[in-house]
Amino acid sequence: MREDVRDAVVGGAWIFLGGLVTSLTGFVFVIIVARLVGVDAIGVASMMLSSASIAVTIVSAGLNIAVVREVAAGGLGAVRSALVLGVLLGSLAALISVPLATLIQGGLVSTYAPLMAFLSLLSLVLTSCLWGLELFRYYTLSLVIASVIKLGAASVLALLGFKLLSPILGYLAYPLTSSLIAGSVLLTYVRRLGEGRSSGSFRDVIEIIKLSLSNYPYMFSNQLITMLSVYLFAYIIKVAVSTGTLYISLMITLAIASLPGAILSASLPISTKRGSDVFSESFRIGLSLATPITIFISIAAPIILNLINPALLEGVSTLRVLLLAIPPLVALNATLYSLNRLKSLRALAILGITRLAILITVLISTVRFWGIVGAALAFLIANIATLPVALKFVKYEGMIKNLMINWGLLTALTVPAMLIPTYNGLLTATTATIASVAILHITKVMRVTEVINVAKIIATDFLRRRT
Repeated sequence: MREDVRDAVVGGAWIFLGGLVTSLTGFVFVIIVARLVGVDAIGVASMMLSSASIAVTIVSAGLNIAVVREVAAGGLGAVRSALVLGVLLGSLAALISVPLATLIQGGLVSTYAPLMAFLSLLSLVLTSCLWGLELFRYYTLSLVIASVIKLGAASVLALLGFKLLSPILGYLAYPLTSSLIAGSVLLTYVRRLGEGRSSGSFRDVIEIIKLSLSNYPYMFSNQLITMLSVYLFAYIIKVAVSTGTLYISLMITLAIASLPGAILSASLPISTKRGSDVFSESFRIGLSLATPITIFISIAAPIILNLINPALLEGVSTLRVLLLAIPPLVALNATLYSLNRLKSLRALAILGITRLAILITVLISTVRFWGIVGAALAFLIANIATLPVALKFVKYEGMIKNLMINWGLLTALTVPAMLIPTYNGLLTATTATIASVAILHITKVMRVTEVINVAKIIATDFLRRRT
């Protein structure tokens, strides 16, 4: 395995681990704090978080990728420019969060939402700088420690009787801690390399803004998929629905897609800084690792959703349709990161606008006829329909072949589960998963020996001591 590909796989593993730990501690946070101070307190804190998150999304969708790319290309000068932009956009996000929070409830929500918005955007910029400098281990370390402190702070405050303030301050502890850790690492990095003379410039700020705006439509469509589509779905059909079913199905899908997505995202700074191109290999390895997992979860969907909550069984078909969209979604992400490396602003804008327009158009029509399955179909169709645009801009040798084999396997082995009731079950899911691994090995898309080698490389790096 080439050194740059190896580094992309290891970096992706660290990024994936950080996201996984953050998600798991977030789940535990809600359970523990809700038991200590009640569901109402979590609800108020969630309103504060939502107000801040929407404001941050409005002003910064696409910013993290732009910062990663420019820091990888420009070094410490770009770091300083990114921090200046982070402070400015953080202040703007704080201002926007005020009316959003006031509209929801006011009180504590509107008091703390601006601070949450500012800290969240600052944390995003600082951790993206670590990512851009290929400091993947420290990137994950900042997220993990921040997640633990968030949970610990909220729990201690709740036990001390702070009630409503405990989840709010717990949420605030996360971006504050990650910002402090990332900032400390960056400061140490500057001093170690002795590059204090690199000061950045107004031009660097403009370059980050231009690249961020080019990524904005694509990244905003991700936000639409993960959040807004749930509410838009409820609005269009005009009846009370269980939006939680759609949301959880989306979260499961995006969690699986985050495995290849993490490897591809690690490829951006590596390819930019070293002048290489590892996206094709990262796409092949990432998607091939995700396909067997996707097949197992799709076939075993009734069992998995029932374990989470029996009420979610209505979402089995929704989840399966969403899972079919993972291969084209990963291909689009590979194109996105590749275009960022090349800094193809026009192509990035076209890719994002196309996907966003298709998603909105299809979503409005499909949910009227098929409900939450229609929302899943909109997700699938938007990713498939955008593929020709992506492949027009970026052509990688073997990419179409690897995409079609993985996608064909996923479709052939999981669609029968939608049609044949007896096809569902752990035995069938396990058998199909093993069969997919064997076929990927036989077709030389991903040999078993390569999977073992990837696991060894990741384990070795995770256990390695760094000075």
